[in-house]
Amino acid sequence: MRIERIEEFGLDAATGLAIAALLDVSFDGIEERSYVLRRHHLRLIVRDGTRIVGHMALALRPIRLGENLVDVVTVAEVATAKDRRGEGIAGALLAEAISNARTTGADFILLYGVAKLYHAAGFRTVANPSRWVDMAGRYT
Repeated sequence: MRIERIEEFGLDAATGLAIAALLDVSFDGIEERSYVLRRHHLRLIVRDGTRIVGHMALALRPIRLGENLVDVVTVAEVATAKDRRGEGIAGALLAEAISNARTTGADFILLYGVAKLYHAAGFRTVANPSRWVDMAGRYT
């Protein structure tokens, strides 16, 4: 299985539309975008011919943990084509994501999800209240 690494500035329109089609099947309300809430820094994808059958997005972001500002790699928009699930595509993408995240020097890899895949890869569930600020409409 070959995993492609695409930086956001290298994401061409056709690949963006193909990712959007995969995400549309996996998530509701994507509205033909290649991302859910915000653009990412890096995309990892698996193709079968020209069809994208697996996708995972990564971003490097600062977050505040109490008084500390730490860097985290966020993993988002994990999607595998429904007819290709169970083939190890998401597991291979996650292993590649972890490998890429380790090169950044980030303090943590953060994802929201409960799939057995994440626990098998060493992620653990953490009960931690989170707060965020909706930036929509902040500037007029």
